Amino acid sequence: MIHKYVSILLLFSLSISTYPTISLSKNENNSNQQALQAFLTFEKQIYDLLDTAMGSLNELGEKPDMKNLYKNVWSAKQKFFDTSLAFTKLKIPPTLPDNIKASLKDIKDSFSTGFDALGASMGYFLQYIDNGNPILFDRFVEKREEGVAFIDGGLTSLASVKMQLSSIEFKLKPNTWIVGKRYLNELQNITPSGNRSIQSQSEGN
Repeated sequence: MIHKYVSILLLFSLSISTYPTISLSKNENNSNQQALQAFLTFEKQIYDLLDTAMGSLNELGEKPDMKNLYKNVWSAKQKFFDTSLAFTKLKIPPTLPDNIKASLKDIKDSFSTGFDALGASMGYFLQYIDNGNPILFDRFVEKREEGVAFIDGGLTSLASVKMQLSSIEFKLKPNTWIVGKRYLNELQNITPSGNRSIQSQSEGN
């Protein structure tokens, strides 16, 4: 009889000790799901900005004449600077854990710095188109590579944060960044005309 009561007490004790653990596990799981959803919303905003910014380079893939080239590069320059500013204004979800928010802040800064550098690179390329100065071409390449490095780094960090929040296998979302990088690289093959009237004609339209 004594053994029977001891067994009942042990089972009762175990049920009391394990219940809070199960409850906490469910709460933790719900919290992780909420954090993941908040992150996915933020991630979509990032890809939308990337797609819009790099979409401005689509015309460069069609090998335009020199006048249209100047207009397209000038448009890309403005879009890159606008995108850099947009990343500084991007709101990080307040419901995310502090360590994740800190990581996303660094990622925002990487994208903003990257697009600022790409905007500067387009400015140098416009000057290179205008007068063919090889120093300006070197500066274009330098700022372009700097911008690409920062944005690639931001994308890598973004994927790393996503892996922290989700155990589900995922693939990186296809985007125009890869295509845009190819267009940026292809600018190196363009020979400037040295015609200063291109700039005034383009800006007058």
